[in-house]
Amino acid sequence: VGALTLIWSSPGLVAIYFTGEANSTTNVEGPDSGCGSPQDLSEESGTFSSMNYPNNYDDGKTCSWHITVDPDKVIHLWFEDFDLEETQLCMRDFITLQDSLGIIGKYCGGVKPRSLVSLTNRLTVYFNTNDMTNKRGFKAYYKAVAPELTSEIVEAGGLLQGDQGSVMTPGFPEQNYKDGALYQWRITVPKGQRVRLTFTSFDLVPEVCGDFVQVFDDYTAGSSSLDKGKFCGKKKPKPVESSGNVMVVRFKSDHRLVSTGFSANYSS
Repeated sequence: VGALTLIWSSPGLVAIYFTGEANSTTNVEGPDSGCGSPQDLSEESGTFSSMNYPNNYDDGKTCSWHITVDPDKVIHLWFEDFDLEETQLCMRDFITLQDSLGIIGKYCGGVKPRSLVSLTNRLTVYFNTNDMTNKRGFKAYYKAVAPELTSEIVEAGGLLQGDQGSVMTPGFPEQNYKDGALYQWRITVPKGQRVRLTFTSFDLVPEVCGDFVQVFDDYTAGSSSLDKGKFCGKKKPKPVESSGNVMVVRFKSDHRLVSTGFSANYSS
């Protein structure tokens, strides 16, 4: 029997997803994730969890799931339950999320990661445990969504097209950005032109670059960061220009202090 799950809500807007048994995982055939479930998840929606969930997970294991949805969709991923061993820098039991640009998040402890939306139709999830403390583990859901819904689901990010526009952290400048946040923008200008990103305001927590903005030349595998790639602190970065007509801007904050955030304009 399927179930209705309330995922997020805001004034005048509520999102409810229906998860049925037929879509809970993908085909039972194919390689195992290492956690007793299929490794390749290709349905429009699904769920996966640590081994033995809701009982404690095993020691010394590595699991992985490869999520792929339709090419014109992106992936909304959220955790219904999350209880891993907590360590500084998540060095023992942890979950890693990776896309074509590399690692986008590493999580441990007992606080659920915030809901996120991928930039493309592919996302890989890794779960690693060591030989020490065991916890309950996690249960996660994913759903294919239209890229246009990104900013409604996670407050910011998504696909931007046109000759010019702007990107900024949610609530800027009246409100501080949230801790543990991930916002991603993919900017596309007409072919034959380049994206020029100009920061108009920049105010992040300077400590150890736990909160940062990273700029990529494209969203394809192997893209190198433009300029120094990673910007943090309170000094406004110099303008950044892409080598092609696509640029990716990624903002990530840790679970410590927060600040005002940033705003930037792009043009071609």
